[in-house]
Amino acid sequence: MSRQRIVRVANVAIAAALTLASVAVAVSAVPTDSAVAATRDVCPTGCSFTTIQAALDAAASGDEISIGAGTYLERLTVPAVTPLSIVGAGATTIIDAEALGTALTVPAGVDLTVEAVVISNGRTTENGGGISNSGVLTLRNVDLSANVAGNSGGGIWNQGTVLIEDSVIQANLAGDQAVGDRGLGGAGIASIGPSAAVTIRRSALQQNRVYEPTTDFRGGGAINSNFGDVTIEDSLIFDNDGDFSAGGIDVRGSGGLLTMRRTNVIGNRAANGSGGGIVVRQSARADIDSSLIAGNQADSGGAGLRIDAITSITNSTISGNVAGSSGGGLRAGSGLVLDSVTITDNEAPFGGGVWTNRTVTADNSVIAGNRGDADWPDCLG
Repeated sequence: MSRQRIVRVANVAIAAALTLASVAVAVSAVPTDSAVAATRDVCPTGCSFTTIQAALDAAASGDEISIGAGTYLERLTVPAVTPLSIVGAGATTIIDAEALGTALTVPAGVDLTVEAVVISNGRTTENGGGISNSGVLTLRNVDLSANVAGNSGGGIWNQGTVLIEDSVIQANLAGDQAVGDRGLGGAGIASIGPSAAVTIRRSALQQNRVYEPTTDFRGGGAINSNFGDVTIEDSLIFDNDGDFSAGGIDVRGSGGLLTMRRTNVIGNRAANGSGGGIVVRQSARADIDSSLIAGNQADSGGAGLRIDAITSITNSTISGNVAGSSGGGLRAGSGLVLDSVTITDNEAPFGGGVWTNRTVTADNSVIAGNRGDADWPDCLG
């Protein structure tokens, strides 16, 4: 046999060996039957399970709990199995906690995805009426509504990581006026701790309320974040009440960061205090871009924003906000940088557009057409 033919045969043999090795690896990578994720069906009648909790208790890693239309009167605790997913049929799949406890509890170490369900009527005297999360939680196409926490987190109490997409968080309460419980903040979401993080995309937080008429630092009708990070993109923060302060968003605590992009903060109220739309304070930071902050109200200062920590606002509009004392558009008590921002049509007795006792850096921005002190309607400080 010629040397050239020997080389060709050797090459073919090597290629064949590599192909067989690849096939062997691929075959060995196929999970055995015991490792294949299962779909566990839940429905009122005719399925393997008639309750969601029973399906969760039977689940193995990677399983999907598929829930048919119906109202499930349950309070769910996710077992220490991860990852898991709960998938409903949309608005017709309702998890109703009957006001007897937290609707869904996610422990530390668990990765859970919840899709296409309604979670409502959770109630606790502590934290987390709708959801209490210490793990990694993803919500998609979820309606989280009408839940109550006596302290914080009417909708969600978070000490882990939460991703919310294409969802609605509405009509949740922190504090229960009916029994005299005063909330500690975060009627829609309360996210507490330096490792806690919340990301919100294409979602609405609306008509949530903190009942706390006398004490500051307990606001955030939509969101209260203490020491952690909050990222909001392409979303709506609308018609929330902070009662004393921070009708919409309250971000505070060293290391805390609010990042907001292409989001509307509209029609929120701090009926007895300051910061109708957004409050940033206590060494937290905020970076706001391409957003609208409009039509918010505050009994005292900073109807649109109350800024007591380093904040940057770019490519945004602050308009139509009304404060009872100072800073209709915003009140700045710390470093503030404005770039390509329009502040107009806001109102307050002192500094209709901006009230500040610190340096404000403004580039390519317009502060005009506001109403307030006759001599300084647009900016006072």
